[in-house]
Amino acid sequence: MANASRIPNTDFPIFMKLVPELRSKIWLDTLPDTIKPALFRYKHGCWHLLHLTKYDPCGQYNRRDNTKNMRLEFRHNMLGHVQLETRLVSVNHEAREVAVRWAHEKGFVVQRIEGYPIISCPFNPERDILFIPHDEVVRFVDEAIHTLNKVEPPNREPLPRTFVKNFAILEVSMWTHGPAFLRTVFKHFLPVGMFVILIWTELGTKFADRYLNLQERWEFRKGGAWVWDNKKKIWNSHGRRFRDNLEFYRLLDRSREAFRGVLACDDGPDFKIQAAAAIPSRHRRSFY
Repeated sequence: MANASRIPNTDFPIFMKLVPELRSKIWLDTLPDTIKPALFRYKHGCWHLLHLTKYDPCGQYNRRDNTKNMRLEFRHNMLGHVQLETRLVSVNHEAREVAVRWAHEKGFVVQRIEGYPIISCPFNPERDILFIPHDEVVRFVDEAIHTLNKVEPPNREPLPRTFVKNFAILEVSMWTHGPAFLRTVFKHFLPVGMFVILIWTELGTKFADRYLNLQERWEFRKGGAWVWDNKKKIWNSHGRRFRDNLEFYRLLDRSREAFRGVLACDDGPDFKIQAAAAIPSRHRRSFY
């Protein structure tokens, strides 16, 4: 793999005559300043009961009342990593090392197979989206309840500790499990920032690299959005819609009404519904 990616310097005779500092800057300018949100598949087993100690990094430990130190925590770090593809690692050794330094500076993970760097990133709750596949929605809804049932009744009402803000499900899941799914999200994950409803797509679990257990990176194309105005209690629409998807947008109209009852009692930040089509990051073009 590594040998196949090495392009001799003679393929860039003029470029390679530039001073190393300038070449490094040019390589660096080809890398993105920001990373687009990615869809991370839900994994069973992320819910855990946590008993806080005085060393709690979030500073929520209650010294006076130990009964208030139980949390129901969703550990997003257990969602795994997705591969972050960059063509720079396939140019030559110099470009590859620039890409590796860039990845380390961004806080990404760099692993090597036969000397070839594989760059991946963990779930970032401020940027990325938790995607719940259609066949996992019921399991997602039930998992928090099952976790609580494992402890004694006095401990079954702990405060939730979650950092995930953005969620995605397929349109068919909204049809069949919408109300139960919404109740689960708004009960255990607050504040909720964005809810993505995806046009039907086969988001199979493909591995970018089975040896490193890295999942393929999926992103999404936007097809219109609605933002809830907490002050005026109305929806404001934004963006361009997909063509020839009238039934999909009828579903979104009904979904917004289902959200209205929950959001009317919420004084948190503005909430967004995003229509989207999921695409593998390797496909920069899609039908939508």
